[in-house]
Amino acid sequence: MTACGVTYDVAPTDVQGTVKPEDVEALITPDTKAVVMTHASNVCGTIVPIYEIGKICQKHQLYFVVDTAQSAGTIDVNMTECNIDFLAFTGHKGLLGPQGIGGFILQEEMIEKWKDLFGVQPPQYGRVFMRKRLAHRIQELFYGGLPEMLKTQMLEQKKLQKRNAGIFKPGNRIIREWHGVAHEEIIRNNDIEYQGVICRSLTAVAKSIISRILIFEDRLEIEPKVD
Repeated sequence: MTACGVTYDVAPTDVQGTVKPEDVEALITPDTKAVVMTHASNVCGTIVPIYEIGKICQKHQLYFVVDTAQSAGTIDVNMTECNIDFLAFTGHKGLLGPQGIGGFILQEEMIEKWKDLFGVQPPQYGRVFMRKRLAHRIQELFYGGLPEMLKTQMLEQKKLQKRNAGIFKPGNRIIREWHGVAHEEIIRNNDIEYQGVICRSLTAVAKSIISRILIFEDRLEIEPKVD
């Protein structure tokens, strides 16, 4: 960090690893930008008073960065009440996830700072992403990951979806053939129209087409074969 021009001070602790908020405040100078600390020690189990230190950061208009690797999932943490701007966590401890996963949470202001610093939006990782990442990681650990053939198929599917993205625009018409009969579907803003019926998806249209054909065939009178 010093090689990049970043200087820092380390707050003193007692023999049990306890840090006093007033000792943290005593280290603040006009050049101080942030306070970075862990919430709980993995060496002696000491819990740091992040609420009180967060108030100090708010008082001096400093960014507060907290590592909850040892406490996430075990101790409740309220980012707003503790004035935490950036919170990091790991998944394999108190959150009971597999090795090798983790994440971070940013306050709104930090999102803007991220864009200014890196020139891009921060990654939009949410609950759905975490579920998929967990499933992927478990697959890797216990089954050796996805087969190469399946990876190739998934990649080709993504390319196809990208190519077809322009097809599904409001007003476009899709023609599909089933049992020699052409069926026209009209793409709307949030649904699809097929023969005056509004369907929520292409799958719903397909079911409607198939059901009509089955009903039609069910009404046919089939004469017995004569030898």
